[in-house]
Amino acid sequence: MIENIKAKLTGKYLYWFLFLLAIVGLYFTFSLGFFSDDSSSSSKKEDVSVIEDISVTFTTGWSTDEKTHRWTTSDISKISLVNFTDEPKLAEITFSLNSSKKSNIKIIYNSKIIKSIDNLIPGIGTKGIKLFLTLNEGINYLEIKSSEKPVKVSKADKRMLGTMIMDFKAQSISTKKVNALFTSGWSIDEDTHRWTTSEKSEINFLNLTDDQKIIEATFSLNTLKASNVKIIYNSESIASFDLIPWEPLEDITLVFIAYEGDNYLEIISSEKPVRASKEDKRMLGTMLLDFSYFEKKPN
Repeated sequence: MIENIKAKLTGKYLYWFLFLLAIVGLYFTFSLGFFSDDSSSSSKKEDVSVIEDISVTFTTGWSTDEKTHRWTTSDISKISLVNFTDEPKLAEITFSLNSSKKSNIKIIYNSKIIKSIDNLIPGIGTKGIKLFLTLNEGINYLEIKSSEKPVKVSKADKRMLGTMIMDFKAQSISTKKVNALFTSGWSIDEDTHRWTTSEKSEINFLNLTDDQKIIEATFSLNTLKASNVKIIYNSESIASFDLIPWEPLEDITLVFIAYEGDNYLEIISSEKPVRASKEDKRMLGTMLLDFSYFEKKPN
């Protein structure tokens, strides 16, 4: 009789043991299966954003997104920019860079070096990088290439990290056939005018078509300091002006051909920028006022 009671108890406990084992098995199946898949897809969603028919994806050589920044985990890291339309689009890309180790950086777009940053210093970095990119139909690649391999940043953080990219933003901008881009040597737009911040300032008349376009540009010039200003278009001098402070030279008109791709209009001053005033500490040179341009039809 005692043996029968033991057998029943053993069977009862075995039942509950197997039941609990099944519950634990199901828990791990769900946590490693469904939950794992969801978290990985969530991570992928964080890496992809779509802006006006353009998909931006941090594809290879990147750490996870840390909201304000992420790190490269390779000496070459790629971002894909996919244009879903059947025509070129113009995108403005802005970001800042820092580094775990002193390094030289090359920014490459569709296999072409478009910007080099020498001596990127840890803790200092470089801010406000702005790129204007022509996105061809389909996939376009933006690469961050460092002269140094990633390193371990601290004893507590065992990750191997290289270059930090911060405040990354991408936006589709004007899709005119020809776009005037203030690429280098300029202050921010102040609605009616903007200033040069260098002796040499560039405007790129980017022609997104495969046809030549006749462009008429009009503007006025002013200056903080007496100077001679030369206007260079695609490496050819096309105009020269002597400027007197606060005596604007008005209604300047230039007509030129915008060839397929980049066309650079340079404003080159004989004088370096100077401090605007005691209150305004900016270093400013030539003022460009009432700038406008349009495509002319051939006669």
